[in-house]
Parts: sequence; C-alpha cells; structure tokens
Amino acid sequence: MHIDLFIRHGPIKAARKKAKPSTSDTRAQMSLTDKTYKHLASLAVEQEALDEFVFGEFGVRESTEFASRLTALGHRLQKLA
Repeated sequence: MHIDLFIRHGPIKAARKKAKPSTSDTRAQMSLTDKTYKHLASLAVEQEALDEFVFGEFGVRESTEFASRLTALGHRLQKLA
C-alpha cells in the first residue's frame, strides 16, 4: 500500500498571519507545567540512553547503511502490498 500525502502550507500560513485575534477566538494558548517539563526532560534522557544502547556500536557510515537498508526493505514491502 502506498499513500501520498500532499499538504499546501503557503495559503494556510498566509491566512494565519492575516488573522487578527478576536474576543470570540476559540483557539487556546497552552503552556506546559514544570512537572511536564521535568517529565519530558527525563524522557529525553531515557531516549538518549536507549539510542546509545541500540545504536552505540554504529558509526556514521554504519548508521547510514542501516537506514538505507530499512528504506529498501520498506519499498519492497510496499510492492508486496
């Protein structure tokens, strides 16, 4: 199965720049709490440790080759579907 996604950003961005906030605007500005920032920071540390464990022995060349092989495998799987 192959899915093509096409998104036009230009007109949307231009409309956002032209839009003026109003009192009836339903969009909400959200901010993260300190607890959430700390949680995200701990997840980042865990992700770094996991990446080092999984890919630690790969150099740049090996990582590139691995990614290329995964891409090729993905293309072959798409052809089968």
